[in-house]
Amino acid sequence: MASISGLALSRAFFHDAMKDILDQHFPGLQYAAALLGDGSEVLGLDDDISRDHHWGPRLLIFLETADHAAVSGKARDVLARELPLEFKGYPINWTEPDKYHVQIPSPARAHPVNHRVVFHTVGGYIKERLGLDGLEPADAKWFAVPEQALLEFTAGEVFHDEAGTLTRARQAVACYPDRIRRALLASEFGMISEEMALVGRAGQRGDDLGSAIIAARHVKRMMHAAFLLARQYAPYPKWFGTAFKRLPIGERLGPVLLKVVGASDWREREGALADACILLVGEMVATGIIPAVHATHGKYFGRDQVNVDLGPVIAGLSEGLDETLLEMAELGSTSQLIDESRQFKFREGKSADAIMQLYEQRKSPNAENTREG
Repeated sequence: MASISGLALSRAFFHDAMKDILDQHFPGLQYAAALLGDGSEVLGLDDDISRDHHWGPRLLIFLETADHAAVSGKARDVLARELPLEFKGYPINWTEPDKYHVQIPSPARAHPVNHRVVFHTVGGYIKERLGLDGLEPADAKWFAVPEQALLEFTAGEVFHDEAGTLTRARQAVACYPDRIRRALLASEFGMISEEMALVGRAGQRGDDLGSAIIAARHVKRMMHAAFLLARQYAPYPKWFGTAFKRLPIGERLGPVLLKVVGASDWREREGALADACILLVGEMVATGIIPAVHATHGKYFGRDQVNVDLGPVIAGLSEGLDETLLEMAELGSTSQLIDESRQFKFREGKSADAIMQLYEQRKSPNAENTREG
Protein backbone atom coordinates (compact mmCIF):
# COMPACT_ATOMS: atom_id res chain seq x y z
CA MET A 1 0.00 0.00 0.00
CA ALA A 2 1.49 3.31 -1.08
CA SER A 3 1.82 5.97 1.58
CA ILE A 4 -1.07 8.43 1.52
CA SER A 5 -2.34 11.04 3.95
CA GLY A 6 -5.61 10.41 5.73
CA LEU A 7 -7.19 13.49 4.16
CA ALA A 8 -6.15 12.43 0.67
CA LEU A 9 -7.46 8.90 1.30
CA SER A 10 -10.86 10.12 2.49
CA ARG A 11 -11.09 12.64 -0.35
CA ALA A 12 -10.47 9.93 -2.94
CA PHE A 13 -12.78 7.54 -1.09
CA PHE A 14 -15.64 10.01 -1.43
CA HIS A 15 -15.09 10.96 -5.06
CA ASP A 16 -14.05 7.55 -6.44
CA ALA A 17 -15.97 5.05 -4.32
CA MET A 18 -18.97 6.63 -2.65
CA LYS A 19 -20.38 9.65 -4.46
CA ASP A 20 -21.82 7.73 -7.41
CA ILE A 21 -23.57 5.30 -5.05
CA LEU A 22 -25.30 8.10 -3.16
CA ASP A 23 -26.20 9.97 -6.35
CA GLN A 24 -27.65 6.83 -7.93
CA HIS A 25 -29.79 5.76 -4.98
CA PHE A 26 -30.73 9.22 -3.67
CA PRO A 27 -30.93 11.53 -6.69
CA GLY A 28 -31.31 15.18 -5.82
CA LEU A 29 -30.26 14.65 -2.18
CA GLN A 30 -28.41 17.65 -0.79
CA TYR A 31 -25.58 16.71 1.52
CA ALA A 32 -22.05 17.61 2.56
CA ALA A 33 -19.16 15.17 2.74
CA ALA A 34 -16.16 15.95 4.93
CA LEU A 35 -13.45 14.69 7.23
CA LEU A 36 -13.68 16.62 10.50
CA GLY A 37 -13.35 15.91 14.19
CA ASP A 38 -10.93 13.51 15.86
CA GLY A 39 -7.71 12.26 14.34
CA SER A 40 -4.29 13.58 13.47
CA GLU A 41 -5.20 13.32 9.79
CA VAL A 42 -7.85 16.01 10.27
CA LEU A 43 -5.00 18.41 11.10
CA GLY A 44 -2.89 17.06 8.24
CA LEU A 45 -0.34 15.79 10.77
CA ASP A 46 -0.76 12.02 10.50
CA ASP A 47 2.17 9.70 9.80
CA ASP A 48 2.75 5.94 9.70
CA ILE A 49 2.27 5.66 13.47
CA SER A 50 -1.17 7.27 13.15
CA ARG A 51 -2.44 4.25 11.24
CA ASP A 52 -2.61 1.89 14.21
CA HIS A 53 -6.18 2.92 15.11
CA HIS A 54 -9.05 5.04 13.80
CA TRP A 55 -7.17 5.62 10.53
CA GLY A 56 -8.52 4.52 7.18
CA PRO A 57 -11.22 5.27 4.56
CA ARG A 58 -13.88 7.16 6.49
CA LEU A 59 -16.22 10.11 6.01
CA LEU A 60 -18.80 12.28 7.69
CA ILE A 61 -21.96 12.98 5.71
CA PHE A 62 -24.11 15.94 6.72
CA LEU A 63 -27.75 15.86 5.68
CA GLU A 64 -30.32 18.60 5.89
CA THR A 65 -32.43 18.17 9.03
CA ALA A 66 -35.56 17.20 7.09
CA ASP A 67 -33.69 14.40 5.28
CA HIS A 68 -31.72 12.91 8.16
CA ALA A 69 -34.42 10.75 9.76
CA ALA A 70 -35.71 9.44 6.43
CA VAL A 71 -32.44 8.92 4.60
CA SER A 72 -29.54 8.21 6.96
CA GLY A 73 -30.47 4.62 7.86
CA LYS A 74 -31.25 3.66 4.27
CA ALA A 75 -28.06 5.27 3.00
CA ARG A 76 -25.94 3.47 5.55
CA ASP A 77 -27.44 0.13 4.47
CA VAL A 78 -26.94 0.90 0.77
CA LEU A 79 -23.29 1.76 1.34
CA ALA A 80 -22.78 -1.38 3.43
CA ARG A 81 -23.94 -3.46 0.45
CA GLU A 82 -22.35 -1.53 -2.42
CA LEU A 83 -19.07 -0.02 -1.26
CA PRO A 84 -16.04 -2.07 -2.32
CA LEU A 85 -14.47 -4.37 0.24
CA GLU A 86 -11.30 -2.30 0.10
CA PHE A 87 -10.13 1.00 -1.34
CA LYS A 88 -6.54 1.68 -2.42
CA GLY A 89 -5.52 -1.39 -0.45
CA TYR A 90 -7.23 -0.31 2.77
CA PRO A 91 -10.23 -2.26 4.17
CA ILE A 92 -13.59 -0.49 4.11
CA ASN A 93 -14.80 -2.71 6.94
CA TRP A 94 -14.06 -1.66 10.55
CA THR A 95 -14.16 -3.49 13.85
CA GLU A 96 -16.87 -2.63 16.34
CA PRO A 97 -15.80 -0.04 18.94
CA ASP A 98 -14.00 -1.58 21.90
CA LYS A 99 -14.41 -0.45 25.50
CA TYR A 100 -12.21 2.56 24.69
CA HIS A 101 -14.32 3.36 21.58
CA VAL A 102 -11.38 2.42 19.32
CA GLN A 103 -12.08 1.04 15.84
CA ILE A 104 -9.56 -0.55 13.47
CA PRO A 105 -9.94 -1.37 9.75
CA SER A 106 -10.52 -5.11 9.40
CA PRO A 107 -10.66 -6.99 6.07
CA ALA A 108 -14.07 -8.45 5.18
CA ARG A 109 -14.64 -11.37 2.79
CA ALA A 110 -18.20 -10.45 1.88
CA HIS A 111 -20.84 -7.75 2.15
CA PRO A 112 -22.31 -6.03 4.10
CA VAL A 113 -19.31 -4.08 5.39
CA ASN A 114 -19.20 -2.19 8.67
CA HIS A 115 -18.08 1.06 7.05
CA ARG A 116 -17.30 4.33 8.82
CA VAL A 117 -19.48 6.68 6.85
CA VAL A 118 -21.31 8.46 9.65
CA PHE A 119 -24.39 10.58 9.06
CA HIS A 120 -25.10 13.83 10.91
CA THR A 121 -26.98 17.08 10.66
CA VAL A 122 -24.90 20.24 10.96
CA GLY A 123 -26.89 21.46 13.95
CA GLY A 124 -26.69 18.11 15.71
CA TYR A 125 -22.96 17.85 15.17
CA ILE A 126 -22.37 21.37 16.48
CA LYS A 127 -24.43 20.55 19.57
CA GLU A 128 -22.58 17.27 20.13
CA ARG A 129 -19.04 18.47 19.45
CA LEU A 130 -19.14 22.13 20.51
CA GLY A 131 -22.01 22.22 22.97
CA LEU A 132 -23.58 25.08 21.00
CA ASP A 133 -27.22 25.56 20.07
CA GLY A 134 -26.39 28.02 17.29
CA LEU A 135 -23.57 29.78 15.53
CA GLU A 136 -23.66 33.14 17.28
CA PRO A 137 -22.16 32.10 20.62
CA ALA A 138 -22.43 34.43 23.59
CA ASP A 139 -19.15 35.48 25.13
CA ALA A 140 -19.47 32.91 27.92
CA LYS A 141 -19.87 30.16 25.33
CA TRP A 142 -16.75 31.26 23.49
CA PHE A 143 -14.87 30.98 26.78
CA ALA A 144 -16.46 27.62 27.56
CA VAL A 145 -15.98 25.63 24.34
CA PRO A 146 -12.65 23.74 24.37
CA GLU A 147 -10.31 25.24 21.79
CA GLN A 148 -9.47 21.78 20.47
CA ALA A 149 -13.16 21.26 19.66
CA LEU A 150 -13.24 24.49 17.66
CA LEU A 151 -10.10 23.40 15.83
CA GLU A 152 -11.51 19.98 14.99
CA PHE A 153 -14.65 21.52 13.53
CA THR A 154 -12.84 24.10 11.42
CA ALA A 155 -9.84 21.97 10.34
CA GLY A 156 -10.01 18.98 8.02
CA GLU A 157 -11.63 19.33 4.63
CA VAL A 158 -15.08 19.56 3.10
CA PHE A 159 -15.12 17.49 -0.10
CA HIS A 160 -18.68 18.30 -1.22
CA ASP A 161 -21.29 20.76 0.07
CA GLU A 162 -24.03 21.52 -2.42
CA ALA A 163 -26.25 23.40 0.03
CA GLY A 164 -23.34 25.18 1.70
CA THR A 165 -24.75 24.65 5.21
CA LEU A 166 -21.63 23.02 6.63
CA THR A 167 -19.29 25.48 4.93
CA ARG A 168 -21.17 28.46 6.36
CA ALA A 169 -21.16 26.92 9.82
CA ARG A 170 -17.39 26.41 9.71
CA GLN A 171 -16.85 29.96 8.51
CA ALA A 172 -18.96 31.31 11.38
CA VAL A 173 -16.53 29.93 13.98
CA ALA A 174 -13.35 29.92 11.89
CA CYS A 175 -11.51 32.02 14.50
CA TYR A 176 -12.24 33.88 17.69
CA PRO A 177 -14.03 37.20 17.24
CA ASP A 178 -11.70 40.12 17.88
CA ARG A 179 -13.20 40.98 21.28
CA ILE A 180 -12.79 37.36 22.46
CA ARG A 181 -9.27 37.17 21.08
CA ARG A 182 -8.26 40.33 22.93
CA ALA A 183 -9.88 39.11 26.14
CA LEU A 184 -8.05 35.78 25.93
CA LEU A 185 -4.76 37.56 25.27
CA ALA A 186 -5.41 39.85 28.25
CA SER A 187 -6.06 36.74 30.32
CA GLU A 188 -2.80 35.07 29.24
CA PHE A 189 -0.71 38.17 29.87
CA GLY A 190 -2.48 38.75 33.16
CA MET A 191 -1.42 35.30 34.37
CA ILE A 192 2.12 35.85 33.08
CA SER A 193 2.28 39.21 34.84
CA GLU A 194 1.20 37.70 38.16
CA GLU A 195 3.93 35.07 38.20
CA MET A 196 6.81 36.17 35.98
CA ALA A 197 8.93 37.35 38.93
CA LEU A 198 8.35 34.04 40.72
CA VAL A 199 10.75 32.34 38.30
CA GLY A 200 13.57 34.33 39.92
CA ARG A 201 12.06 34.24 43.40
CA ALA A 202 12.01 30.44 43.44
CA GLY A 203 15.50 30.34 41.93
CA GLN A 204 16.90 32.64 44.61
CA ARG A 205 15.69 30.22 47.26
CA GLY A 206 17.52 27.32 45.62
CA ASP A 207 14.36 25.82 44.09
CA ASP A 208 15.51 25.41 40.52
CA LEU A 209 12.87 22.77 39.75
CA GLY A 210 10.08 25.04 40.99
CA SER A 211 11.56 27.92 38.99
CA ALA A 212 11.59 25.75 35.85
CA ILE A 213 7.98 24.66 36.37
CA ILE A 214 6.77 28.24 36.68
CA ALA A 215 8.73 29.24 33.59
CA ALA A 216 7.34 26.29 31.62
CA ARG A 217 3.80 27.42 32.41
CA HIS A 218 4.63 30.84 31.00
CA VAL A 219 6.14 29.28 27.88
CA LYS A 220 2.86 27.50 27.20
CA ARG A 221 0.93 30.73 27.76
CA MET A 222 3.17 32.63 25.36
CA MET A 223 2.80 29.93 22.75
CA HIS A 224 -0.97 30.11 23.11
CA ALA A 225 -0.77 33.89 22.75
CA ALA A 226 1.07 33.35 19.47
CA PHE A 227 -1.84 31.23 18.18
CA LEU A 228 -4.27 33.96 19.21
CA LEU A 229 -2.21 36.60 17.42
CA ALA A 230 -2.25 34.45 14.28
CA ARG A 231 -6.03 33.97 14.57
CA GLN A 232 -5.58 30.21 14.79
CA TYR A 233 -6.91 27.67 17.27
CA ALA A 234 -4.26 25.80 19.25
CA PRO A 235 -4.24 21.98 19.16
CA TYR A 236 -3.84 19.60 22.09
CA PRO A 237 -0.34 18.81 23.45
CA LYS A 238 0.72 16.16 20.92
CA TRP A 239 0.65 18.70 18.09
CA PHE A 240 0.92 21.95 20.05
CA GLY A 241 4.63 22.53 19.37
CA THR A 242 4.45 21.26 15.79
CA ALA A 243 1.65 23.68 14.93
CA PHE A 244 3.36 26.50 16.84
CA LYS A 245 6.47 26.21 14.65
CA ARG A 246 4.29 26.90 11.60
CA LEU A 247 2.96 30.19 12.98
CA PRO A 248 4.30 33.46 11.50
CA ILE A 249 6.13 34.21 14.75
CA GLY A 250 7.22 30.62 15.37
CA GLU A 251 10.69 30.86 13.84
CA ARG A 252 11.56 33.94 15.92
CA LEU A 253 9.86 33.10 19.20
CA GLY A 254 10.56 29.36 19.27
CA PRO A 255 14.35 29.56 19.83
CA VAL A 256 13.88 32.06 22.67
CA LEU A 257 11.35 29.80 24.38
CA LEU A 258 13.73 26.84 23.97
CA LYS A 259 16.31 28.89 25.89
CA VAL A 260 13.78 29.25 28.71
CA VAL A 261 13.01 25.53 29.04
CA GLY A 262 16.64 24.53 28.41
CA ALA A 263 18.22 27.01 30.82
CA SER A 264 20.77 25.58 33.23
CA ASP A 265 20.13 28.17 35.95
CA TRP A 266 17.38 30.55 37.00
CA ARG A 267 19.22 33.71 35.95
CA GLU A 268 19.43 32.50 32.36
CA ARG A 269 15.84 31.27 32.56
CA GLU A 270 14.26 34.51 33.76
CA GLY A 271 16.25 36.57 31.26
CA ALA A 272 15.16 34.42 28.32
CA LEU A 273 11.57 34.50 29.55
CA ALA A 274 11.61 38.29 29.63
CA ASP A 275 13.13 38.36 26.12
CA ALA A 276 10.31 36.12 24.85
CA CYS A 277 7.71 38.32 26.49
CA ILE A 278 9.16 41.48 24.95
CA LEU A 279 9.23 39.83 21.52
CA LEU A 280 5.53 38.96 21.83
CA VAL A 281 4.62 42.44 22.95
CA GLY A 282 6.48 43.85 19.95
CA GLU A 283 4.50 41.55 17.68
CA MET A 284 1.22 42.77 19.18
CA VAL A 285 2.24 46.38 18.60
CA ALA A 286 3.29 45.57 15.03
CA THR A 287 -0.06 43.94 14.26
CA GLY A 288 -1.95 46.86 15.78
CA ILE A 289 -3.85 44.89 18.40
CA ILE A 290 -2.43 47.21 21.08
CA PRO A 291 -1.05 50.76 20.87
CA ALA A 292 2.71 51.28 21.04
CA VAL A 293 4.14 50.39 24.44
CA HIS A 294 7.74 50.17 25.60
CA ALA A 295 8.35 46.76 27.14
CA THR A 296 11.76 46.13 28.66
CA HIS A 297 13.58 44.22 31.38
CA GLY A 298 12.84 45.63 34.83
CA LYS A 299 12.90 44.70 38.50
CA TYR A 300 9.97 43.41 40.53
CA PHE A 301 9.34 46.09 43.19
CA GLY A 302 13.08 46.76 43.27
CA ARG A 303 13.90 43.15 44.08
CA ASP A 304 16.66 41.28 42.27
CA GLN A 305 14.22 39.48 39.97
CA VAL A 306 13.73 40.21 36.28
CA ASN A 307 10.25 41.36 35.39
CA VAL A 308 8.47 43.01 32.45
CA ASP A 309 5.77 45.56 33.24
CA LEU A 310 2.76 44.18 31.37
CA GLY A 311 0.22 46.60 32.84
CA PRO A 312 0.11 48.81 29.70
CA VAL A 313 -0.19 45.71 27.52
CA ILE A 314 -3.15 44.35 29.49
CA ALA A 315 -4.75 47.80 29.51
CA GLY A 316 -4.38 48.07 25.74
CA LEU A 317 -5.93 44.66 25.19
CA SER A 318 -8.78 45.41 27.61
CA GLU A 319 -9.73 48.78 26.11
CA GLY A 320 -13.34 48.77 24.92
CA LEU A 321 -14.22 45.36 26.40
CA ASP A 322 -17.37 45.29 28.53
CA GLU A 323 -17.30 44.52 32.23
CA THR A 324 -18.59 40.95 31.92
CA LEU A 325 -15.96 40.05 29.35
CA LEU A 326 -13.24 41.60 31.52
CA GLU A 327 -14.43 39.49 34.46
CA MET A 328 -14.26 36.36 32.33
CA ALA A 329 -10.79 37.35 31.09
CA GLU A 330 -9.64 37.74 34.68
CA LEU A 331 -10.44 34.08 35.32
CA GLY A 332 -9.72 32.54 31.91
CA SER A 333 -11.38 30.18 29.45
CA THR A 334 -12.04 26.47 29.80
CA SER A 335 -8.92 25.77 27.73
CA GLN A 336 -6.81 28.03 29.96
CA LEU A 337 -8.18 26.61 33.21
CA ILE A 338 -8.57 22.91 32.53
CA ASP A 339 -6.02 20.38 31.34
CA GLU A 340 -6.60 19.31 27.73
CA SER A 341 -7.24 15.69 28.70
CA ARG A 342 -10.23 16.84 30.80
CA GLN A 343 -11.70 19.46 28.49
CA PHE A 344 -13.92 17.11 26.53
CA LYS A 345 -15.85 16.22 29.67
CA PHE A 346 -17.27 19.74 29.25
CA ARG A 347 -19.84 19.21 26.50
CA GLU A 348 -23.40 20.11 25.50
CA GLY A 349 -23.46 23.46 27.26
CA LYS A 350 -22.35 22.12 30.65
CA SER A 351 -19.06 23.95 30.33
CA ALA A 352 -20.77 27.33 30.03
CA ASP A 353 -22.76 26.75 33.20
CA ALA A 354 -19.72 25.48 35.08
CA ILE A 355 -17.45 28.30 34.02
CA MET A 356 -20.07 30.92 34.82
CA GLN A 357 -20.30 29.50 38.34
CA LEU A 358 -16.56 29.99 38.64
CA TYR A 359 -16.92 33.58 37.46
CA GLU A 360 -19.54 34.21 40.14
CA GLN A 361 -17.28 32.69 42.79
CA ARG A 362 -14.43 34.87 41.57
CA LYS A 363 -16.60 37.95 42.13
CA SER A 364 -17.52 36.84 45.65
CA PRO A 365 -16.42 39.31 48.36
CA ASN A 366 -15.00 36.35 50.28
CA ALA A 367 -12.56 35.46 47.46
CA GLU A 368 -8.97 36.06 48.54
CA ASN A 369 -5.84 36.57 46.51
CA THR A 370 -3.39 34.01 47.87
CA ARG A 371 -0.48 34.94 45.58
CA GLU A 372 0.68 38.04 47.42
CA GLY A 373 4.14 38.17 48.99
